[in-house]
Amino acid sequence: MAIEFRQIEVGSDLHTSEQALRDEVLRKPLGRALSASEIERDREGRHFVAVLDGEVVGCVGLYPQGEGVVRLRQMAVAPRLQGQRIGSRLLQYAEEWARRNRIATIELHARVTALAFYERNGYIPEGDEFIEVTVPHRRMRKRL
Repeated sequence: MAIEFRQIEVGSDLHTSEQALRDEVLRKPLGRALSASEIERDREGRHFVAVLDGEVVGCVGLYPQGEGVVRLRQMAVAPRLQGQRIGSRLLQYAEEWARRNRIATIELHARVTALAFYERNGYIPEGDEFIEVTVPHRRMRKRL
């Protein structure tokens, strides 16, 4: 399985596919859809995807939060390919970009069901659980 990792531009065909994957994996199971504000916010971030045979099968965005800090948002992997390290490899690809661009810290709000994934990838939970988009989350952070 030859997965290709890429940084993509907002408005590109791959970005449209990325939005569809995010909607399918992260929003539809909650009975929701990507909101207009989420779609508009895409312009503020850097987007990274995993591509298999021309199909976007993984995605993640990094959004500036201040000097040397980005927030990781909307990470997803196609359900049929979860558990095959695509997410970890995509995360490493995005972190390499962050290091090259002098980012010192990545912050995120992780669904409680994804805590173990992020912990395996070096992220540390902070604070108590909270509800976001109807789902329990924890704040996490990684120093690069």
